[in-house]
Amino acid sequence: MQGVLWVLALLSGHALVEGMLKAHRAVSGWELAAYVLLLPVFVLMAVSAHTWRALLGRAVLLSTLTFAYLLWAGLTAQPGFGGT
Repeated sequence: MQGVLWVLALLSGHALVEGMLKAHRAVSGWELAAYVLLLPVFVLMAVSAHTWRALLGRAVLLSTLTFAYLLWAGLTAQPGFGGT
């Protein structure tokens, strides 16, 4: 069970980082650092979940926080900064 949680956490964190890096705009150094720092958060939250229900709750929490950050980043982005 613990191994499955580790793999899920690593894959979800890796997918998040890859998705951010493949965005249509340039990624600043601060954003890249924030994305890389999210990976251990995914791992720690998954490892601390001892049941599938707790893991699902943590996944929903992380998804909500990630969406809120992306929404904030999109709303505060300067037009034309690093984009097309």
